[in-house]
Amino acid sequence: MKLIVRLFFLLIPVFANCQTNDHTVQSQPDSGSFIIPSIGREWAGTEFIEVFKYIIAKQNDSAGVIMINDNVPLFTKLTDIKSYWFLESSRYSSVSDRMRFCLSTQSYIKTIFLNYYQKCKLIKGRLSYERELTEFGDLLFELTKKLMDMADEFVKTTPNLTSVQSQGFKNMVHAMTDMVAGGLLTIEKEYNYYSEASICKMSNAFKNFYLSMYSRIEPDPRSEFDKRIARMIKTHPLQCVRAALQTIQ
Repeated sequence: MKLIVRLFFLLIPVFANCQTNDHTVQSQPDSGSFIIPSIGREWAGTEFIEVFKYIIAKQNDSAGVIMINDNVPLFTKLTDIKSYWFLESSRYSSVSDRMRFCLSTQSYIKTIFLNYYQKCKLIKGRLSYERELTEFGDLLFELTKKLMDMADEFVKTTPNLTSVQSQGFKNMVHAMTDMVAGGLLTIEKEYNYYSEASICKMSNAFKNFYLSMYSRIEPDPRSEFDKRIARMIKTHPLQCVRAALQTIQ
């Protein structure tokens, strides 16, 4: 389990040092009285935040942890990047505002992800919350892609970055590279801790993330990643992993 912990932290370092204007992560609604908004309509960003707080509150009660099998529509809503319409470019919100809200959203999802991981047990060799970890892990990949796109947009509209801003964007690229490393290592070494369906899904999410981030990764780590991917295409025991990675070459 120690190796899994290390891989887990590699997967999500992009959120570790983010500074946002939101200090309410620990403020949670009364889980007994909170009513989840209608799944059938679009949610505002603030509604997502309240649902995240509700899930965190339930996670803090070991008897009330929310699982995919019991809440498929809710998980589908929460983990579909299309649900986060308010992060798209809009004349009603500035790119800096959207970046701040994206970081805030990631912060809550990181907490949810951490909580699921910390409560995991190995059952017949697999993580008990492997499906939940896969879904929220894939969402973190998608939100990071959104954030990097916003960073590009911000740079285009703000050509004269301050030294703090320039360093912040460099840190984002380094953190994104670490996410690639963590995702690759999970698929390469830790796949047995997940169901085949989860690893297949994770492999496709990783492929999309890697391709979208490819040009941002510095040459040396990118070359090493490519070598490992080429090796897995030939040797990985799961056909779906080989097929997903094949499209990268």
